[in-house]
Amino acid sequence: MRAENALPGWPVTTPGPTRAVEGFADRVSVLPGESFGLYVSTTAPRFTVFGLGDQRYSH
Repeated sequence: MRAENALPGWPVTTPGPTRAVEGFADRVSVLPGESFGLYVSTTAPRFTVFGLGDQRYSH
């Protein structure tokens, strides 16, 4: 876990208000083409989701 936390991420340059957006997925892993649920709570009237594949864990 320590090695993973040391990896570079996306910098948050303008943080929003505390708890302005929270969410989780209903699966921790999916294969290409598989679906998953995304549960989001936000104070925003609308939002956009953008997903990326992370290949660090592929075998």
